[in-house]
Parts: sequence; structure tokens; C-alpha cells
Amino acid sequence: MPRSKTRKTQLAVTKDIGELFDYPDLPVKLRQDLYVLTRHQRVVINKLRAQIPEAKNSTRASIQEITDLFTGTTKPKN
Repeated sequence: MPRSKTRKTQLAVTKDIGELFDYPDLPVKLRQDLYVLTRHQRVVINKLRAQIPEAKNSTRASIQEITDLFTGTTKPKN
């Protein structure tokens, strides 16, 4: 009978996150506890989150350009 695949334990994942933010004793739970983070860390996280929509739009535009090249349709650039 095959064994079920084991996942990485939450404790190990939390330990990695704790080391990343220099909080080795970060709580074992993976839920975001923003009150644990320093103000600087919250600012960095918010800046990274703000870049996500821009990156998605850029990716969509690139995919559309590639699709247009393959299909032979081109849109005039403004």
C-alpha cells in the first residue's frame, strides 16, 4: 500500500520565515501577524504587494504582443 506524501511541517516553514525577518521565535502559526513585524518590514511588504498588479499587467501585455506576433495581427502603438 503506497504511503501518503508528507508535507513540510508548519514549524519548519515558520522557522524559515522567522529567520528571514530576524525573528527566530516567531509563533508556530502561519497566519499573518502584522503586529509582530516592525514598521519597516510592513512598509517593505506593502511596497512589494503594490508591485503585483503592475507586474500582472506587464505580463498580460507581453503575452498579447507574443500572441499578435504569432497570429500576424499587430496593433499600432500610441
